[in-house]
Amino acid sequence: MNSNWKTTKVLGLLMLANVLIYVAVEVSRSYGQSRDNRGKLTPKKFWKKPEVSPAYWNRVQNRLDDIYYLPLANGSEAPQDFRGIPRWLNRTSPCKPDSRVKTEIEDFKSLPQRFQDFLLYMGCRSYPLITDAPNVCSEPPYLLLAVKSIAAHFDRRQAIRESWGRAGILDGRRIATVFLLGSMVATDHFPNLSDMVKHEAALYGDVLQWDYRDSFFNLTLKEVLFLEWFGTHCGSAKYVFKGDDDVFVNTRHMLAYLGNFSVSKTQDLFVGDVISNAGPHRTRHLKYYIPESVFRGVYPPYAGGGGYLYSGNLGLRLRCYIAPTTQAKGGMRRNKIIKTLFLTVLNISCGIEITRKIKCSK
Repeated sequence: MNSNWKTTKVLGLLMLANVLIYVAVEVSRSYGQSRDNRGKLTPKKFWKKPEVSPAYWNRVQNRLDDIYYLPLANGSEAPQDFRGIPRWLNRTSPCKPDSRVKTEIEDFKSLPQRFQDFLLYMGCRSYPLITDAPNVCSEPPYLLLAVKSIAAHFDRRQAIRESWGRAGILDGRRIATVFLLGSMVATDHFPNLSDMVKHEAALYGDVLQWDYRDSFFNLTLKEVLFLEWFGTHCGSAKYVFKGDDDVFVNTRHMLAYLGNFSVSKTQDLFVGDVISNAGPHRTRHLKYYIPESVFRGVYPPYAGGGGYLYSGNLGLRLRCYIAPTTQAKGGMRRNKIIKTLFLTVLNISCGIEITRKIKCSK
C-alpha cells in the first residue's frame, strides 16, 4: 500500500514536471517570435475606403481620394502632379459655367443664388492681374504681410499702412506689405471704384487686384491667386502672414516668435488659431450656411482665416489644385501620409499637422 502510494506520487511529480517544461518551452518560443516580428505591420488590408455621402462635395472629395490616397494602400507613391484630376475640376480659361453641376445636385434650383453662382464657376481659377505691385519684394522680405481686403476699404488699408503693416525695417528685419483685392461688380450693388483703386496703387505700390468677382464665396480664390503671384514674384520671402483688413496684429511679437527658430527648422511652419470639430451651419440666412446637398460631415481641423502664419518655403509648395469656398479653406487633411501638397475645397492634403497657436495681437 505504502509502496503503491510512493509510485503514484513519483508519477504525478513527473507529469507535473513535463507540464512545466512544456509551458516554459512554449513561452520561450512565443517570446522569440514576438521579438522577431517587432515593428512589423499586421498582414491585413491597411486602407479602408469610407462610405461616400450623397452630398456633392463629398463625392468630389472621394474622386480626389481615389487619385491621391488609394495608391498608398498598394504601397505606391502619391502622384507628383495633378494630371489625374478630372478636367472639369480644374478648368483654367476661358472661364465658363459648368452646367453639369445642375444635374449633380438634386436641389440646385432651390439653393440661394450665391450658391448657384459659386457651384457653376467653382472650377474657374485663372483670372488676369489688373493691378500689380512689382516692387514689393524687390528686396527679399523676412516677413510678407498679405492682407485680404476689398476695394471700398480704403480707410482700413491706410490704417494698416500706418500701424502694424508699415513696410520697412522693424527690429532689424525687412517687412513688406501687400493688399489683395478682387473686382467689385454692379450686380452686388457696389459703385465703380476702379479709378480710385488705381490711384491708390500708383501712390503706394502695394495693391494686388485681380479681375474676378470679389465676394465672400471667392475668398479662397483670392488665396489661390495670391499663391500663384507669391511663387512668381516673392518666393524669396522667409515668412508670410495672411490676415484680414479688420484685425490688428502685433508685428513685433510675431517677429520675436519667429526669432526662436532657425529658418531651416521652419520649412513646414503653419501657425494659427486651430478650429476643430466644426460642422456646417444649416440655417439659410446665416453667412456660413452650407446646404446638406453640398457637404455633409465635420470639417477637418483648420486655422481660422482671420490670420495665420506660414513659411515662405511652405507657400511655394501650396501652389496647386483648389476649389474656392469660404469655410475651412485652410483645413488640414486628417492623414499625414502624403508629402505632395495640394488643396481641395475643405482640405490641404499634406504632411503637416496644425497643432500650435500664436498670439499675434494684444
